[in-house]
Amino acid sequence: MITSLGELATFRGGSAFPRDEQGQRTGAIPFMKVSDLSRGTGKWKCNDAANWLSKGQIDSLRPTIAPASATVFAKIGEGLRSERCRLLTGPTAIDNNMMAAIPTARADAAYLYYLLHTVGLSTFAVGSALPYLKQSTLNQIRVEVPSLLDQQAIAEVLGALDDKIAANTKLASTADEWVRTEYARTGSASADTIPISELATHVRQTVNPDQVEPTAAYVGLEHVPRRSMWLSGYGTAESVTSAKVQFEAGDILFGKLRPYFHKVVAAPRDGICSTDILVLRPKHTELSGFVLATLSSDEVVREATASSEGTRMPRASWKDVSAIEVPWPGRAETVAFSEHVEILRSTIETLLRESRTLAATRDVLLPQLMSGKLQVKDAEAAVECLV
Repeated sequence: MITSLGELATFRGGSAFPRDEQGQRTGAIPFMKVSDLSRGTGKWKCNDAANWLSKGQIDSLRPTIAPASATVFAKIGEGLRSERCRLLTGPTAIDNNMMAAIPTARADAAYLYYLLHTVGLSTFAVGSALPYLKQSTLNQIRVEVPSLLDQQAIAEVLGALDDKIAANTKLASTADEWVRTEYARTGSASADTIPISELATHVRQTVNPDQVEPTAAYVGLEHVPRRSMWLSGYGTAESVTSAKVQFEAGDILFGKLRPYFHKVVAAPRDGICSTDILVLRPKHTELSGFVLATLSSDEVVREATASSEGTRMPRASWKDVSAIEVPWPGRAETVAFSEHVEILRSTIETLLRESRTLAATRDVLLPQLMSGKLQVKDAEAAVECLV
């Protein structure tokens, strides 16, 4: 059946409000910014929010609050070009750079979320320097949709993949917090310290992208998550043109540009990275887990930030990072801690590889299911062996 998006959803633009105040989680409303769209795909839960509006702000500013089951996306600028969408699971305030698609009785909420991925929203934008979407334009976009029952079946197949990705992501987050907690515990009981220079070395092996395989992993700062030790995604060498730094699996990638963004991860495979990243290699293999936890700790990132140079674009240097003194609980306890971290790292990297496979499968199935070229039963068979 051919219909318009306006028949499937009510579109509601976000509103502007101050961002210098955060409300308490209890009794307040989370709010989403365009930058939040880049932190994953699929469902966006209230506890994913870093920012909240207080009750006073809600009463006085009356922000746009998108209901649970709405799909939100950027309506202007770079966020629009990325065409990322998130499906809300609870009421959420959205800013004025965003739009909410609230499903009507003719659309399944999850199906609408997947449909908006296939429409190519950015192609309907106006303006070249700063493209934006008009609500009237969205209403008129023509799409072909199946019956409501078929919509639900399609969404269930694709949702199974996204749910598994979300579960893997949650496990990665839990592992990250465990490492941080255990590192803080062992450090608090230690009276001795050691400089980072005795734990790791700085690798400076630069190469041109044409010297490595086009499919080799490329890690830019944009790929590194904030305050997470695990690298979930990366690009390829064919996408870059200037000289980069080589790294090996097990190295630690420490974002030196604006170090307060806290971008420190373990490298899951060999590859190349931006020169705005320090490649640090543990001096002793048996201490690798401890070195990862140390370099990713809040204390080390805070000291690296304090010693960084530059006003607009501050950078940390290896000279300053290497001089930072960190707790040393003794070799025996450090080795034991490292073994636990390495087991976790191996497990999480396996889960994140699985998530990339699941995401690739979803992206292949999505347009085929939406166009009717692939039957739901065939897609279910393909998904069953993965989840």
